[in-house]
Amino acid sequence: METVLRGLSPEACLIYLDDIIIVGRDFEEHLSNLRKVLEKLKQANLKLNPAKCNLFLREVSYLGHIISAEGVRTDPPKVAVVKEWSQSRNVHELRSFLGLCTYYRRFIKGFSLIARPLHRLTEHKRPFVWTEECEVAFTSLKEALTSAPILSYPDPDKQFISDTDASHASVGAVLSQEIDGQECVIAYWSKCLSKPERNYCVTSKKLLAIVKAVENFHSYVYGRKFASLTWLLNFKNPEGQIARWIQKLQEQLPHSNDCQTKLTKLQPHPDGKGGGVRNVEQNSLPARSPHGKDAISLQADGKGRKAAFASLMACFVPYFVVRDYRRKIEFFGCF
Repeated sequence: METVLRGLSPEACLIYLDDIIIVGRDFEEHLSNLRKVLEKLKQANLKLNPAKCNLFLREVSYLGHIISAEGVRTDPPKVAVVKEWSQSRNVHELRSFLGLCTYYRRFIKGFSLIARPLHRLTEHKRPFVWTEECEVAFTSLKEALTSAPILSYPDPDKQFISDTDASHASVGAVLSQEIDGQECVIAYWSKCLSKPERNYCVTSKKLLAIVKAVENFHSYVYGRKFASLTWLLNFKNPEGQIARWIQKLQEQLPHSNDCQTKLTKLQPHPDGKGGGVRNVEQNSLPARSPHGKDAISLQADGKGRKAAFASLMACFVPYFVVRDYRRKIEFFGCF
């Protein structure tokens, strides 16, 4: 189908195997895109089954999601299966449940941390013993899925905000954008740390969270400029693990440069319990943050290496800025 509809942009239609979604910002554009798709199908001598066609809908169910003008949300009939799921009796049943939940993990804040007790039960040679901790995780996942939020569509012309955080057991991130004066979530991401990663120091875990978040949100942030990472990307003679992480960041963010930087105290947004890091692309620096307490701790008005160094130091030595370990540090950058 991609070959048949070659030349049509994603703003006109979306394709998955033999399923086609035709979109438009208004009715006239929708008609125009519909005409283009039908002409392409006619040229390929393909026919459509009218019984399987739905025209001029304001929202559509697609691959387990409801897609509408407001954003993307989980499909209620699909999620209802999770709500009625009974307690798993063996590893096979538990893996089936986790597989379904993992499909919707981008809707669940702190998914890895919540599901960690259940994932441990699926480890090789581990006895299958359903504990109270597993029951809490099982119930929490079902509640999180049945009350999942609507995720907004990314706007490439607007700034992206990346909140990352790290705890002893996991790292997490939230990608969002400010739309109509309100910060809207585009996607959640989280990952449980392996045994070697859990032995990292606090600063290494925070850096790992940034690197993994940039990798996961590659399709959104590739080529973007984040001021708080400038000094790190220009680090002289890096060695070992730091060098490998810097190389990964340079591959994803080749154009990051010196920008204005602002540091703010903030309650943690992702699933970790420690201090977090915020990378924001923007020209003006807001006075308040929507995620929590926002007393300004440090302002780096200078440009270049000093400003970026101040930003990085605030990330790597968070406790010299804030006393409350649960508060986080927020970075603001610009294009």
